Amino acid sequence: MTPLQMAMAYGALANGGLLMEPRLVREVRAPDGRVLEREEPRVVRRVISAATSAEVNQSLVEAVQDGTGTRASLGTFQVAGKSGTARATGLDGRYEVGAYFASFVGFFPAENPQLVVFVKLDRPRGTYYGGATAAPVTRATMEAVLAARHPPLDRKALASIARRQEQELRTRQELEAMERELEQAGAPGQAPAANGAGSGSAATEVPGSLAAPAPRPAVGSRPLRVVGGTLRCCGPRAPHSRTPGQRARGPRIARPSGTSRHPPAARAGAPRVVGGPGRGRRDPAPGRSPRPPWRHDPGPGRASRAPGRIDPGGDAEDRGWGGWSSGCIRNLATPGRREPGGRGPTPMIGSPGSDGSATPVSGQLPSERSLGLGRLARMLRDRGLEVELRGADDVALSGVQQDSRKVTAGDLFLAWKGTHHDAHAFLGDAMARGAAAALVEHFVENVELPQLRVSNGRSGAAMAAMMVLGDPSAELSVTAVTGTNGKTTTALLARHLLGTGAPTAALGTLGVVSPDGRVRDGTGGLTTPGPAELARTLRGLVDEGVRDMIMEASSHALEQRRLDGLRVDVAAFTNLTRDHLDYHLTMEAYLEAKSHLLELLSEDAEVVVNAGDPAWSGLPPVRARVRPVGFAGEPAPGIPTGGERLPALLAHRVRYSGTGARFELAEEGRAETHEVRLPLLGRFNVENALVAAGIALAAGQPLATVAANLSGAPAPAGRMEITLTEPVPVILDYAHTPDALARAIETLRPLYPGRLIVVFGAGGDRDRSKRPEMGRIAAEGTGFAIVTSDNPRTEDPAAIMDDIVAGMPAGGEGSRWIRVQDRRRAMARALELAEPGDAILLAGKGHETYQVVGTEVRDFDERVILRELLAGGEGA
Repeated sequence: MTPLQMAMAYGALANGGLLMEPRLVREVRAPDGRVLEREEPRVVRRVISAATSAEVNQSLVEAVQDGTGTRASLGTFQVAGKSGTARATGLDGRYEVGAYFASFVGFFPAENPQLVVFVKLDRPRGTYYGGATAAPVTRATMEAVLAARHPPLDRKALASIARRQEQELRTRQELEAMERELEQAGAPGQAPAANGAGSGSAATEVPGSLAAPAPRPAVGSRPLRVVGGTLRCCGPRAPHSRTPGQRARGPRIARPSGTSRHPPAARAGAPRVVGGPGRGRRDPAPGRSPRPPWRHDPGPGRASRAPGRIDPGGDAEDRGWGGWSSGCIRNLATPGRREPGGRGPTPMIGSPGSDGSATPVSGQLPSERSLGLGRLARMLRDRGLEVELRGADDVALSGVQQDSRKVTAGDLFLAWKGTHHDAHAFLGDAMARGAAAALVEHFVENVELPQLRVSNGRSGAAMAAMMVLGDPSAELSVTAVTGTNGKTTTALLARHLLGTGAPTAALGTLGVVSPDGRVRDGTGGLTTPGPAELARTLRGLVDEGVRDMIMEASSHALEQRRLDGLRVDVAAFTNLTRDHLDYHLTMEAYLEAKSHLLELLSEDAEVVVNAGDPAWSGLPPVRARVRPVGFAGEPAPGIPTGGERLPALLAHRVRYSGTGARFELAEEGRAETHEVRLPLLGRFNVENALVAAGIALAAGQPLATVAANLSGAPAPAGRMEITLTEPVPVILDYAHTPDALARAIETLRPLYPGRLIVVFGAGGDRDRSKRPEMGRIAAEGTGFAIVTSDNPRTEDPAAIMDDIVAGMPAGGEGSRWIRVQDRRRAMARALELAEPGDAILLAGKGHETYQVVGTEVRDFDERVILRELLAGGEGA
């Protein structure tokens, strides 16, 4: 048998005994992406019964589990397959001495087959048994397929596929029932199909009649078809489901005048869904927000969420992704429907009027959205806030703003007493600019503006901002990363890992990193933006099609309740070291601020924690699944109490080099390991990668996929970034805390034979207590230190430097460290001092391309300045 014939045979087993016609070309597309031709799967015949197929498949599964095919086992999914070994023949047709063919063929996942793999090795050297040679190659092939699959295949995705198939079947059956009903009704002008078209032949369209549909694959099957020498999944599509930009193909169904191609529930002007495959919702606990659903779980009969909009009336016409299902249309059109367990009565997307038409309800439409003030008051009350409304309650709110200078007509102005300003003083200005109402902590007299008073201004503002903009966070799977150091690197690594399966964005110190990797502002210069900016950013990302959001959660944002409008699916904790004590005052208060993240967890959430940091043991009891991450063989004192303990994710046999780190990734108690070649320097980046990997596992990705994608992860800007190699290596890093500076120095020092020269400072208007500690670390850990300015802000740069050198050894100035206030000149001095074998660490700025002096933001890109200095520019 040829490999193609063998693959077809196993495809028949995977399809319950149905032999499928092989196809080498699935579709032909025009340059603009339009599908010109599409080959649909076709059943040739049934070769064995479904019962016999099931018995054979079980034997093949056992062969991989306990027989000759154990080296093809994936661990994450059951594989059904069999090894083969045969003697090879020569040109004369005789067996060759010592020549063999080794092979392995199988399909996976065995419970819902998606791919057939056939591997044949021609005359392998040494061991020639198929189970020892071809089986490992098969496993590697399947792992590569899993790593490259978009979206990733995991158990949630597999369950989603099964549910989608059931929904497609129900949809098809409903449409066929409608067609039979109309045929039996004897529609005017009905005529028999021309040329005797009937079962087994394509239908010819006859005006004013219903033609018989073309034959379809067997009900319930998900046929596999041969594409390019392999077998790919190409199950029956829903009647109105199509790929992006693709128009429906195949025989059209002619209908009598006045009839509709929609099921009965979709008629009478019911809302139409413009967009595609949705994500199912899990029922939240009573009184909590609906949990953002896992991205691979559309759930039967639920409204789809996708790029696009929901319009009342008209036909269902796809835009972007996928199509509609009858269950989706029926649910949207059901009067009084609520999302289970949501925040009180959920506004319907479209409420049928007395004439059957659908009327859009405020606050739910991505375009022309608005929410009534009275409705907002009730929603906030349902979330546990004390609420009092003064003024008209039928005011329509179309936006939110916390800066009175940026208010536009229809906005809800968010006012609370802040650290430096009290926004209540600006209500009059907001009203003059067109604000429709204000959310306040106390009523402001003599301002003719509807006011909604809440018991907690900050928390109420965060909730209201999301509600007014249609709660975009409920349409995302939200991961929040907190900790002193590593938030940005962890968030970007997690964005990379999750982005292989769904459009994923990151939000944090760098700004907004979109699914295509572009960085744009969207945080207002903060690690975590204010409530209005955050809600607008999330709404924009949802409208762009983003499905997963990884965001950095700073201690300031958590303390100030900026995130109270969110429900978090995965909370990740990196580390906790000394920082921001100018704000929190004590480490206990700092930890308490971080622990607020646990209050935002959705039902069925997961917590990923760096168990090597003992500080996290002080977190309050967790009501969620907890996955520790760390290094094999090391203590794990940082595991919080409570929750369901998941197997720890561990790094084994870690090796560091000047290009990154290599280690084996494994789950606690399991033999399966996967090599990771992380292109990031240092132990602390391995910690960050482990936390990111834990986030990916929480999203349902297989461990093999996570490991493979970590090996190709991009290096975040300004995080141990080697920006220059000649005449000496120069590394940029954002290290601006004692712990981060110590970790950077510890990582770099053993990599270079000469001195490590560090150029660093400390930020003004920030925690002063950390400055002497940073001076001590730099003086003790490096060959030479240059103390300079960072972002002095409104402080005297010289005074900041005095604080730093207070921690450096007396009498060391000139021999072990120097002061150069101007940062550009400090960089030039480091280049002058460096000799072959030395390396320079520029610490504190990292990704920043500016310097804040006073209240002025000046251009200061260290990469550009280095090039200028080497070219002999000013300061050299």
